[in-house]
Amino acid sequence: MADPVFVHIGPPKTGTTYLQSVLWSNRATLKDQGLLVPGRSPVSQFHAAVDLLDRDPTRVGSERTAGSWELLVDELRGWNGRAVVSHENFGYADDAQADRAKLSLEAKEIHVIFTAREFSRVVPAMWQERLKNRSEDTWTSYVEALGTPTVKAGRGFWHQQGGTGLLAWAAGLPVERVHIVTVPPAGSPSTLLWERFASVLGIDPASCNTDLPRTNESLGVVESAFLRQFNVSSSEVEWDAYRAHVKHFLAPRVLAQRADAARIEIQPTELVPLAEHAHQLVEIIESRGFDVVGDLADLAPTSPLRTDGTPVRETDDVSDADLLEVAFDAVAGLVAHAEEIRQARQEQAATTREVRRELRETRRRLDELRAVNRRLHLRLDKAEYELERSATRRAISRFLRKHAWAAKLRDIVLRRNRRPNDGEST
Repeated sequence: MADPVFVHIGPPKTGTTYLQSVLWSNRATLKDQGLLVPGRSPVSQFHAAVDLLDRDPTRVGSERTAGSWELLVDELRGWNGRAVVSHENFGYADDAQADRAKLSLEAKEIHVIFTAREFSRVVPAMWQERLKNRSEDTWTSYVEALGTPTVKAGRGFWHQQGGTGLLAWAAGLPVERVHIVTVPPAGSPSTLLWERFASVLGIDPASCNTDLPRTNESLGVVESAFLRQFNVSSSEVEWDAYRAHVKHFLAPRVLAQRADAARIEIQPTELVPLAEHAHQLVEIIESRGFDVVGDLADLAPTSPLRTDGTPVRETDDVSDADLLEVAFDAVAGLVAHAEEIRQARQEQAATTREVRRELRETRRRLDELRAVNRRLHLRLDKAEYELERSATRRAISRFLRKHAWAAKLRDIVLRRNRRPNDGEST
């Protein structure tokens, strides 16, 4: 059984995608160092989290996720050494779910890794992620929901980000096995987060390739407002179509790539409750004595005030003209996307035609080979028959030469067979 097992529980928007990319891109290297990253692909661990928590945020479907957690655990049972499991959805676990997960891992030593990031950077990213999953919340309504414990969005956010999920996983574990890895502030070396994470796993961070594509999927103020308006007016679009063409194309490859997009900025009044939650999280970490890798001071929200004295732009303050400009870019992007799909289908059709032509040619040649094969078998059968007849004749001749009485008997039989019938007397 894998031992120890490191469970990285996120939460979302704390560098999880980057860390998971490094883990999976260097899977073979890590395995050589005695660290297993279980699963056939990164989606395997996502499916395991869905199966464990019975929570399907992107509507994958139980037919694809059922049994995924046990499948992952089975792979861990067959490994002798360290292992790491990482997905941000594990942070949604309640006490019972976390206990069941730790019990099923069967490891003598379980470590929990919690990556923590400053909330004024997390909140805009989480709002945008909700928009990419068809949310119709305005920025103002989302921020208000975070301050309302009875609202589902607020409960889920603080369960993951504020420490509730962390405490569920930490229950029953020695404090030195609960690791808080802080996300470095903006402007830090790009590999610093990985170096902190790798130090917990006990591997050499320099042994892994971290030069991986890192696309910017952050949306600007106007782009976010456009996506929200699109969600309001596209409720009849099937989820599979939305996920393929909006979540995985329009948002990251068109809206997020617009030049000079205005970054979402926290208002001074919005910063106050975030600072309070950050203080509470730091207090939980320090009072419990969890292992901290990094600097807890990095979790304090930064002031949104601009150095030039200009006010911070209201996120929901977007003009129709701004939305129209984004809409034109979105249409152009979707047309280009449709053309890519059309060309891909043409190439696929051409490939299919070529495969069919080659298949027909192969069948023709196969038919020719079968005909040749039949002729050869007929000749072989005839040759074998002639050989058998010759062998039989030779055997009879040898027998007759060896036994004179048999030869005489043969001659008598032959003469009698040649004698004409006399007929019966009347």
